[in-house]
Amino acid sequence: MKLTEFLLFFVIVSLTAMSFTGYLNSLSDSRLNAASFKVYSLFVEAKNIALRNGCNCAVVIEKKAEGHYFTVVKDGNFNGVRFRDYLAGKDCEVGKGVILEKEYPGVQVEKIAFSSKRVISFSPYFTSSNGSIYLKTEKQSDGIFRIKIYGKSFIVKPIKIFPDKSEVEYE
Repeated sequence: MKLTEFLLFFVIVSLTAMSFTGYLNSLSDSRLNAASFKVYSLFVEAKNIALRNGCNCAVVIEKKAEGHYFTVVKDGNFNGVRFRDYLAGKDCEVGKGVILEKEYPGVQVEKIAFSSKRVISFSPYFTSSNGSIYLKTEKQSDGIFRIKIYGKSFIVKPIKIFPDKSEVEYE
């Protein structure tokens, strides 16, 4: 192998290694973004079902061995969505839920800041639970995603909080 061939080979291997390292560094941040928008979409889906069907709907969060199971649940007995009614089958799942940590490896629920840690409700009267859920990865440089629900105004907003505490609010 000539020196020029060796140098060309070395440059190609170096560029491949650098791009692969960049890919690995952005992977956890991409998963955090995808997981956050999945949770956000479940909240919006529950809100839309409540409005469309004129009944209470909720996102139920159940802690399982594999991780946090998020699913949209519709009120089946007209007394609001309750966790015990969900477990008894009176309030039924709508669509397919997601086990967050299994579907998005490396992403974890940091904090659930609602009065009920299991049921985030939406009513057909433009009210909802009030609070936030925080998602993060193990890399502090990825920041934290906060999905905020404004109960009185029925608004759901995803907010990215960067390590320097600056925020970006998505519409």
